[in-house]
Order: sequence, then structure tokens, then C-alpha cells
Amino acid sequence: MFKTRKWNIVLALALCALLLPTTVSAKKPAEQRAVNTHGESTIVLDLASGVWTKTYCGWGSHCGYYTGKGSGIGNTGSRWLISTRSDRLDWHIVLTTMDIADPENVHIAGDATITGGTGRFEYATGSGDVEYNGIMVVHEWGYIDGVPVPLRATLTLTYTVKGRMTY
Repeated sequence: MFKTRKWNIVLALALCALLLPTTVSAKKPAEQRAVNTHGESTIVLDLASGVWTKTYCGWGSHCGYYTGKGSGIGNTGSRWLISTRSDRLDWHIVLTTMDIADPENVHIAGDATITGGTGRFEYATGSGDVEYNGIMVVHEWGYIDGVPVPLRATLTLTYTVKGRMTY
């Protein structure tokens, strides 16, 4: 009788030891949180091909200070940022408004979708509104039907992103 009881205790302890790592490492369920970021961005725009690249830095409610890069064609593109804690957050951008008629008063707006990342943002999802304001310096002009049009330009902008994310 003592041997059976002893083995039952050993078996119960072994079962607890096996289950302990899974209960300790269980991740807290993700919750939706407000996202607010703002910063400065430089966009190099080739209006002839529609290709653009950007570098930026700023501060975000869940990232702290960050730096990032992005690229795209036409009104769509992607960007990523590296947070203070070295986590990466990936975004997809669709621009809905691009008012560059007055180079001294550029306004660009669009929709941002969070598509994941690394570290604590590995499975992040969410969306928000992005708004850029700033100036455009034209480096190269071309002509369409005799009308001068900018072909290559650099935009220096401030921006905000407001939305919600889950991670």
C-alpha cells in the first residue's frame, strides 16, 4: 500500500512539473489600445515613376522614441519603425489625399494598417489615420503639354498617426 501511494505522489508531482511551464508562460490576452504617434519625416518622391522612400523619427505611445524607414509606389506603401526597446512595428499605408499644389503648404493624409512586427509587436494588428504637413522642395522639373510639373522632390513633413492597436 505504501508503494502505490508513493508512486501516486511521484506521478502527481511529475504532472505538476510538466504543466508548470505552460501555465507560467501563458501570455496575457491581447487588448485593444489607443495609438498616438508623432514625428518628423523626409520623403524623396519621384513623381515621374511614382516611387517614394522615406526616413522618419518620432515618439509613439507604445514605442517610446523610434526611428524608421518606408517606401512605396503611388498612393500605397509600407513603413517600419524600431522602438526604444528594439521591437519592430510594421505598417501598410494608403494615401487618400495628397495636396502638393503649394510647395510651401503640403498636406497628405491616409490610412495606416498595422501588419505585425517583432518582439512584443510580433502579432500586432490595428489601424489609424495618418496626417502629414510640411513643405516640398522640387529638384527637377518636367513638362506635360507645355505645363511645368515637378518630377523629383523632397518633402520635409511633420506627422501624426492616431488609431487603435492590439498586441
